[in-house]
Amino acid sequence: FLSIGLAWVANVTVLGLLGLVGLFTLTFAIFGVVVVVARDVVRIPLVVAAPVVWTALEYVRSFVFTGFPWLFLAHALSDRLVLIQVADLGGAYLVSFTAAGIAAVVADAIRYAAGPRTSAARRRLVVGASVGGAVLALQVAYGAARLAWTRTRPGPRLLLVQGNMDTPRGAASDEAHAELAEDIWEVHSALTSAHAAEGDLVVWSESMVPNYYNDPYDTNAEAWRDRLKDLLTKIDRELLTGSNAAGPHPSSPEWKDDGDTTGE
Repeated sequence: FLSIGLAWVANVTVLGLLGLVGLFTLTFAIFGVVVVVARDVVRIPLVVAAPVVWTALEYVRSFVFTGFPWLFLAHALSDRLVLIQVADLGGAYLVSFTAAGIAAVVADAIRYAAGPRTSAARRRLVVGASVGGAVLALQVAYGAARLAWTRTRPGPRLLLVQGNMDTPRGAASDEAHAELAEDIWEVHSALTSAHAAEGDLVVWSESMVPNYYNDPYDTNAEAWRDRLKDLLTKIDRELLTGSNAAGPHPSSPEWKDDGDTTGE
């Protein structure tokens, strides 16, 4: 699961991919040990222990070593609009919490079906299913209400420009980095110029503007800003993209159609 979800890291560093997979695999082991102890020793119901421990581990993973909030349980439900509306109340963590709770109920049911069907096991299953069912019902009700209350209106049309760039090759040398920057510019400026009339706001992905866009001492950055200003003046559109920034400035600036950044 982790190897597939993080496979893109191998394009930059195979060792980094192995390290991430190893580190995050450890969280699964910690989850298993803590939940088993909580269930069998402390006698905390699985429907309570599993979501608490899982969500706590996701929270810790979001901040340890600068944080890596990828592959949350909640992310698997991104297209289930009714279920994710509770993110209003607790972010992705609450969505993960409720999903882990339902999974715990299913796990309890499987354990009951496969193991000795004692009265205690039956009681745990009934209690867990009741709690999980109630939480799911509240989650669905809240989601349905939020979607029913939401009123949308047509907004600006976005022109999303995404070139197929072999970015890792830029790490080979300064010359390779400069060549890659030029290739990125040629591809994105050509695509933008060809389709600018189709959108109101142009959006490039992160790091598609080379160098540090706001560094006053970088002559290359100034040259790129001039080229960008000429492009935006030509197409008469604003641009939102990601770029490296020097100092306490945003890394996702928006450029107005005259080439100046709004700083937001």
